[in-house]
Amino acid sequence: EVLPEAFPRARELCVHFYGGEPLLNLLAIRAAVDAASSMCEPRFTFAITTNGTICSDGALAILRKGRFNVTLSVDGPPHIHDALRRTPSGKPTHAKVLKFLGQLKDEELFVRGSSVVRRGWSLREACAYLSSLPVDAIKAQAVRLPSGDELALTEGDYQEYFEHLGDIAGEVIDCVRRGEYPRDDRFNH
Repeated sequence: EVLPEAFPRARELCVHFYGGEPLLNLLAIRAAVDAASSMCEPRFTFAITTNGTICSDGALAILRKGRFNVTLSVDGPPHIHDALRRTPSGKPTHAKVLKFLGQLKDEELFVRGSSVVRRGWSLREACAYLSSLPVDAIKAQAVRLPSGDELALTEGDYQEYFEHLGDIAGEVIDCVRRGEYPRDDRFNH
């Protein structure tokens, strides 16, 4: 309620839910969406970063009502994604995430596929996989871990990563020159 007064010249006020798994707190998300709706404040937009493992009719209804921009963590095909992203009981989550992606697209929400790049899973591979999905934008980024961690990128991996970033920057520039919105939106600002 204080945001419109605190930022009177802001054209857009985006409330982004992330950290842990925000869909575990539907009450807070619903309260924010309902408050913005009741104020008839057109400057509010909503975003969420989710692992896509918690899907319910209630969650979809809130995301639909708030016209959420969704960043969905999907780290690759099942053998890559499921190696690290499992339920608390140890079950794989890739199939759940893709089902949730389908439901989000049925709601006609903007979905950014997000992948964590780590040892054994390159930026090029992550971008190719995300590009194969029915997402509106992609973003893949190196995991930040101490050197020596089994998932941390090696020096060679980092060199390859930065080369791939250069390729992506070139693709983004080409899209901008053609008047197209780049699929990889890490440089959108």
